[in-house]
Amino acid sequence: TSENREVLFVSKLAKTDGSKAIRGGIPLVFPQFGQPNKDMPSHGFLRCNYWTVGDAYDKEDEAGCEFTLTLKDVASGRGDGVWSSSSGSSVDCSLSFMVKVKAASLTTTLTIKNTGGENFD
Repeated sequence: TSENREVLFVSKLAKTDGSKAIRGGIPLVFPQFGQPNKDMPSHGFLRCNYWTVGDAYDKEDEAGCEFTLTLKDVASGRGDGVWSSSSGSSVDCSLSFMVKVKAASLTTTLTIKNTGGENFD
């Protein structure tokens, strides 16, 4: 904050090597909440993969950056089900995570676009 108060928590125990989801920060959950599919990480695969840094801007009153991820770039955590690269399904998607920062606010937007031939929930 403008008063130098930290408002996003990141645990001292957080692993930042990609082996586990980071404890803290802003949760990204897809395609499952919790772990109903036990062969996929809890809350899905978004948090365990590297995103591509996209367009960034820095204006006088706002700064922002877009991060993108496509299913073909998801290296870990897809499980053995319909999201698996070897499942033979036509499930596919692309994701965009937009972060905007203003003096008194932080706004994030996660957009998931179905780019495959099957519907998914």
